[in-house]
Amino acid sequence: MSAWEFALVLVSLSFCVHINKPMHVMISEANSPKLTSILKSILFWMLFLIFLFLSGTQITALFPALWHKFTYGISGTLSAFLATWIFLKSEKKTFADYELVWQRDTLFKFLKGIVLGTAIFCVIVVILVSFTELHVERNPNPWDP
Repeated sequence: MSAWEFALVLVSLSFCVHINKPMHVMISEANSPKLTSILKSILFWMLFLIFLFLSGTQITALFPALWHKFTYGISGTLSAFLATWIFLKSEKKTFADYELVWQRDTLFKFLKGIVLGTAIFCVIVVILVSFTELHVERNPNPWDP
């Protein structure tokens, strides 16, 4: 975790500590749906960053340095799922309420999305290489962890 991410977590935590009312009371007292949505979004990101910070410092330390980026990515993904699950429970909703359910063709759709995303990325890179001064070259230094 970089210094600015750590500072953001600390600012978020200090924001929560200095509020006179609990966050759920502030959200319920908000008069405008826009303000409520903004407060919920900020609270979600604060919760996610806290989980990300905790998992990044605690879980990744349990694995060898070679696996650091992999474990940080996995723990970050799990942190996002956990924050999402907590918010769903706080609103008394389920993933199915947002039509996020596992179906027979879910894996096929997921793989199709990866292929289409890769194709779009390749088109963008080809356009950038063709019409700008960007060039792609091989790294002469081998990867050595």
